[in-house]
Amino acid sequence: MTRLGIDLGDVRIGVAIGDELGLVASPFRVLKSRGWEHDIKEITAIARDTGAGEIVVGMPRNMDGT
Repeated sequence: MTRLGIDLGDVRIGVAIGDELGLVASPFRVLKSRGWEHDIKEITAIARDTGAGEIVVGMPRNMDGT
């Protein structure tokens, strides 16, 4: 199953796509955040277009772990 990895940020959203075996994720796109509703629609469209069966959202952290 293909998975999308989402790295949420206030300004940009990183999107990665995983391989079928779930071993490697590669950068796919960087989206400019335009508000929650627009962002969800764009991520949903990417998931549909790539055939992703699951979306994994990363937990935002600063470099110091906070």
